[in-house]
Amino acid sequence: MKRLSNLTKNNQSKDWINKDIYRLMFDRNLYMIAYNKIKSKPGNMTPGTQTRTQKNIGRKQEKDKTEEDANYEIASGTTLDGMSEEVIDTIIKELKDERFQFKPVRRVDIPKPNGKTRPLGVPSPRDKLVQEVMRMLLEAIFEPRFSIQSHGFRPNRGTHTCLKEVRNWQSIDWFIEADIKGCFDNIDHQILATILSKKIQDQRFLSLYWKAARAGYVLMDESTIHQTLSGVPQGTIISPILSNIYLTELDREIESIKEAYKEKLEQPQRKGNKEYKRIQMQMIRLNKAGKSKEAFQKRKHLQSLPSKEKKDKNYLRINYVRYADDFLLGIIGPKSLAIEIYERITKKLAELNLEMNKEKSGILRGYEETKFLGTKISMWNQTSKQTASKAPKNLTQLSENQSQQDKRVGNYIKMKAPIDTLVEKLYKDSFCDHLGDPLAKVAWVNLDPRETIHRYNSILWGILNYYSFVDNYTALQRIQFILQHSLAKTLCNKLRISTRRQLFEKYGANITWTTEVNKVKKTTELKLNHNWKIDRRRFMDNPSDKIFRENYYKITGFGKGSACAICGCTESVEMHHVRHIRKVNQKLTGFTRQMALINRKQVPVCRPCHIKIHQGKLDDFNLKEIGKNFTPVIEKRSTSGGELAGISALGVMPRHKAKLQNK
Repeated sequence: MKRLSNLTKNNQSKDWINKDIYRLMFDRNLYMIAYNKIKSKPGNMTPGTQTRTQKNIGRKQEKDKTEEDANYEIASGTTLDGMSEEVIDTIIKELKDERFQFKPVRRVDIPKPNGKTRPLGVPSPRDKLVQEVMRMLLEAIFEPRFSIQSHGFRPNRGTHTCLKEVRNWQSIDWFIEADIKGCFDNIDHQILATILSKKIQDQRFLSLYWKAARAGYVLMDESTIHQTLSGVPQGTIISPILSNIYLTELDREIESIKEAYKEKLEQPQRKGNKEYKRIQMQMIRLNKAGKSKEAFQKRKHLQSLPSKEKKDKNYLRINYVRYADDFLLGIIGPKSLAIEIYERITKKLAELNLEMNKEKSGILRGYEETKFLGTKISMWNQTSKQTASKAPKNLTQLSENQSQQDKRVGNYIKMKAPIDTLVEKLYKDSFCDHLGDPLAKVAWVNLDPRETIHRYNSILWGILNYYSFVDNYTALQRIQFILQHSLAKTLCNKLRISTRRQLFEKYGANITWTTEVNKVKKTTELKLNHNWKIDRRRFMDNPSDKIFRENYYKITGFGKGSACAICGCTESVEMHHVRHIRKVNQKLTGFTRQMALINRKQVPVCRPCHIKIHQGKLDDFNLKEIGKNFTPVIEKRSTSGGELAGISALGVMPRHKAKLQNK
C-alpha cells in the first residue's frame, strides 16, 4: 500500500513517468482489497462466459449433482463462488509468467429510456479481480492529473458535485449542451494505448491492457466469440477509468481554448452600465432633495436594469463541466465564441474517433432550458415573484413550473426537477396512470408489508434526495402524493381493505406497520417529507472511498487464520457465495436459507464441505451454531489512511486458536 501511496504522490508531477508498475500486480494484498470491494455485489454471481459443460451442470438440481460436478462447478471460475487464496496465487502466477488471459465478456442488451438498447458486458468475476487491481493502479497514476471539471466515476465526486458547480455559474449568455454518440463503444484502442504510454512505460502492463481490450464478447444465446475492434465494454470495472483517461484529451482542449482567451477571461468584471449609473445618480439627488416618492420610482426603474454592461467585448467567461460522456458549457460572450468552441470540440472528438450526438447536442440561449444529468437548467430571464400561503389542493396537478416561493434575479442559474418526466417514469413502472393518478403496484401485493413500505421509501427518498437543490422543490409534493397513495392502494389490495380512507384511519398518513419479533415490537412506516422549503444549496454529499483510505481488510474470510464455518478445518478454505438472501416472491431453501438466517451472502468453507453444499448434503446445517464454537479474528494492518482493523467475512476461528492468537 505504501508503494501505491508513493505512486500517487509521484504522479502529482506532470512530467513523472511510471516504470515497472506491472510488478505491483503481484501484490496479494491488492487482490484482497479488490475482492472485499466486489464480493457482495449480486452481479458477481452472474456467470461470465460458460462452456457447454458448465451450462449443463448449472441446469441440474443440487441433489442430482455428483461430487465431480460440484467440484467442477466450484473450480470453473465463472462466478466468485470458490474464491480462495489459492485462486489468487494462481492468478498472480499466470501474471508473472504473462500467461494470464481475459475471457470474452458475455454481452446482454439492456433497454434505454428512448426505446433503444445499450450493450452491457458481463465479465468473469475472477477477471474482475484483475480489472479492479488494474483500476487501482490506473487511478493512482491518472487521478492526480484529471481535470477538476471532470466529475464522473471519480473519488468524492458525483452528479451533485457536478451540478453544484453549475449552480455557481452566473449571467450565462449561451449554453453548449453536448453528448458523445456511443462513447464507450467507439473508444479507439490504439489512441487510448498512446495516451496510456505517455505516463506508463511498462510494456508488460500495456500488454495486459491490450489483452483486456481484445478479449472480445459472446452474445447471450451464442457461443461464437466476437472480436472487439474498438470500445470498452460498459459494465466492466475498468471501463470508467479508461473512458476518463480517454476524455481527458477533451478536457485539455477546453483548457487550451481558455488559454487562447486568457486576457479577457482574467478581466475581473464587466464595464459599468452608463444608464444604470445615470439613474442611480438621479435617485441619490432626489433623496437629498427630500423627494422620496420620485426617488422610489427611480429605485424601481434601477432594479429593472443590469448594473454592468452586458455586451462588454473585453469580458468573457467559459464555464465547463463533464460527467463521463455528458458535458455542458456556459459561455458569457458573443454567439460567435460559442460557435467557435462547438466547432473545436467537434473537431477534437473527430481526432479521437468520436462523434457528437446531434440529437442531444447544440447551442442554446441562456434563458432556454437544457437538460443535464436529469435536471432542467436555464437562466432566470426576469425578476419574478410568486407566493402562495398554502400548498395547492390538487397535488396530482401540481406542475414543475409552480412553487410556493419563486423570487430570483436574472443572473442566477435556475434548476428544476422534470416533474412530467418523473410522473411518466412512475406511469411506466405502474405506480400511476398516464394522468398521474395513483395505482396499486400489483406486482408487489404478495410482498410482506414491511418490504413494500421499504421499497416505496427507497423510491420516494431517492427522488427527493437527488432533487433536494432544485428551485421547484415544492412541486415534488406531487411525486410524494402519487407514491403515498399508490402504497395505500397496494396495501388495501393485500389487506382486503375497501378504501384508502379506512387504511389511513387505521395506520395513519405514514402507514405505520407494527410487527413483533421475539417479543420486541418493530415499526416500519412511509417516511413523508414535511419540509418543502426551497434551498438552492442543499446538495447531497457524494463521498466515495479515497484511493488509499479504503477499509483495508487483510483477512477476507479465506486468509490467514480463517476456518471452515462448518467443520472448523483451516486447510483449503474458500468462500461459498450466493447471489442474494432476500428473493422476492420466492421461498429460500437449502443452505441458502441457512445463510439468510445469519444475514450472510458469503461464508468461508473448506473444499470438502463446499462440495457437499453444492450437492445439497448440508441443507439442514444450522449456521447459527457457529457463534458457540468460533470467535472473530481481528488483525490490524497499517495503511496510508491510518490503522484499520481487518475482519474475516464471517469472522470465525476455533476458540482455542483465538486464545493463542490473543496471547
